Amino acid sequence: MKRRHFANCLSKEKRTFQSNIKVIKKYLKGESENESGSVSSSAFFEGIPLVSNWEPDPSVLGSVVANYESDASSDSEPEASTSIGFSVVSENNDEINKCNEIKSWAIRNNISQIALEDLLKTLRKVGVDGMPLSAKTLLNTSKEKINITEMQDGEFLYLGIQNYFVSSPFNYLEGKNEVYLDIGVDGLKLYKSSNRVLWPILGSVVGFPNISPFMIACYSGFKKPSNIDQFMSEFCAEVVSLRATGIKVGFKPNVLKFNIRLFVCDSPARAFVTGVISHNGKNGCPKCCQEGTYQKNRVSFQKKIGSLRSDTTFMLRSNPAHHLEDFKFKKSILEESDFGMVSQFPLDSMHLVDLGVTKKLLKLATRPIILLLTKSLTMSLNLSHQSLAAYLEV
Repeated sequence: MKRRHFANCLSKEKRTFQSNIKVIKKYLKGESENESGSVSSSAFFEGIPLVSNWEPDPSVLGSVVANYESDASSDSEPEASTSIGFSVVSENNDEINKCNEIKSWAIRNNISQIALEDLLKTLRKVGVDGMPLSAKTLLNTSKEKINITEMQDGEFLYLGIQNYFVSSPFNYLEGKNEVYLDIGVDGLKLYKSSNRVLWPILGSVVGFPNISPFMIACYSGFKKPSNIDQFMSEFCAEVVSLRATGIKVGFKPNVLKFNIRLFVCDSPARAFVTGVISHNGKNGCPKCCQEGTYQKNRVSFQKKIGSLRSDTTFMLRSNPAHHLEDFKFKKSILEESDFGMVSQFPLDSMHLVDLGVTKKLLKLATRPIILLLTKSLTMSLNLSHQSLAAYLEV
């Protein structure tokens, strides 16, 4: 047993014994004032779980209580009646409530464990009993090891979909027969001074926009994952299993139907996940088979829409130039898991419209206009201004 764990256990036993002494003192004080008590001594002491199993003797209790006279809080407490209204259970419930309040406050305000342990030690010094000294004990930190696996270019952690849906009651899913998820995949840079990036796989319950998304898996490295099959393998395996067996929801799990509605990705992430060329390539359009042309260092597509892509044409590789070399002659793990590679990957309106065309139009409308005048044009303007001089009063 570790030293800290042993100290916590010893402190807990000490607090339990001290609380029992308080109850005994109240009982003796009430018995001395009311000798015709309705409860016998033996019946009263049977409900007190002392550390040792012994039958207390009233003559011995006086000496035991005298050793704890330094506990001044017992002097200010109200007198107890001979009926068992003062029980150890009520005091233990008060301690549990204290712990729960501090725990909720620490989680709600994102308090660090160092600051939380400092607070717990301070509370113990000022006389607040019933609180552990370790932040891990208060927060019920899990001792299970997190299974972080090594990938070619970084580290990968898979938390799972089923584990999330059995972690809380999920009262908002009562009466539902099925659960649909929207999946988000994207990369983000953590620090300006480092090239380390995160690529999380997030899930959002369809039909409940106020519920925050949850993390399914996360990759960390100095560049995006090089192997999309390895990155999505555990996710696809769990989705296939949940489609067949259903998903358990809540502490008393109800089995509901499960499926994925769509994937929410920006253009670079969508190209990476589906195994196709980037959106700025000649054959990069995700919805039609039109081939673009380069104009002024940009890829431009014609106004006429080409033949539309579908899940079937994607699977048959009707337009091989649209696919990366690694996936021209084989299916990706998403295709093997029966995902619609066109129908389940909608266009991202935020980047295409809000941060794309709209942003460019606003910049053009707000930036100052600078005209470069040639020498001949300048002379012509000067002559025009001079011709107007006769009509101006000086």
